[in-house]
Amino acid sequence: MNPLPVVNFNFTPASPLCTGAPEVTLTGATPAGGTFSGTAVSGSTFNPSTAGAGNFDITYSFIDNNGCTNSDISTLSVFSAPNVSLTGLGPFCSNASPVKLTGGLPAGGIYSGPGVSGTTFNPSNANTGNNVITYSITTSNGCSGSATTNIVINPAPLATILTPNGTVLCSGNSVGISVNNQNGVSYEWLRNGVVVSALASNNTTFSVSQAGNYTVRAVGIAGCETLSSVVSSISGQTPTA
Repeated sequence: MNPLPVVNFNFTPASPLCTGAPEVTLTGATPAGGTFSGTAVSGSTFNPSTAGAGNFDITYSFIDNNGCTNSDISTLSVFSAPNVSLTGLGPFCSNASPVKLTGGLPAGGIYSGPGVSGTTFNPSNANTGNNVITYSITTSNGCSGSATTNIVINPAPLATILTPNGTVLCSGNSVGISVNNQNGVSYEWLRNGVVVSALASNNTTFSVSQAGNYTVRAVGIAGCETLSSVVSSISGQTPTA
C-alpha cells in the first residue's frame, strides 16, 4: 500500500478578482507538476471575465511516481465590477464660471482631469478644445471601474480697450477709442452700460463725443463673450487763445 501524495492548494490573489479583469496565474499549489481544473481554467490560469461573478471551486490534482493521485480544492470568489457611467457636460467658454460635476454614477466616485478640483470643473483652468474627464469608483468589494467624457472649451475673445483711462475730451472735439481686431469676433461699444454702437465684425473703433465710462463687448466662437474693463473719458474745456 503506497501512501497518497500530500497535496495542498491555497490560492490567494494579490487583489480582488472582478468581472472584466484579465486572467490570473494560479499559484499556491504543492507539490509542483500537478494540473488545475474547473470553471474558466486554462492550463495554470483562471479567467474572471469568462467565469463571471460567483464562487468557483478550482481543483489541483497531482499524481506521484507510484501512480497515486490526490487533489485539493481552493474556492475563488469573483465580484461584480461596478457599472460606471459619466454624463457629458458643456461646451463651455474659457471664461465661464466653475460648475459642479454631478454626472458620475454610481455615486461616491472621484473625478479627475484638466480643470477638475474635487467635484468642481473650472473652465478657466482647463485646456482650449477637448478635455478628457474621468470618473472612477472602487466598491466595497475592492472592484474598480471608470468612465470618461469629453468637455469642450471654446476660447473667449480678448477685449482690451487700447485708449488710456481718463482720456480728456476737449469741448467741441472727439476722441477715438479702439480694440485689436480678431478673426471671427464681433464688437459692440457701451457708454455707462448702454449700447451706443451695435454688435458687428470689424467694429473695432468708436468716436467718443461725450464724457462717460466706456466698455467694449467682444463676441466670438460659439457665442463666447468678454466685457472689457472700463475706460473713462473726462470732459475738458478748450481754452480761448
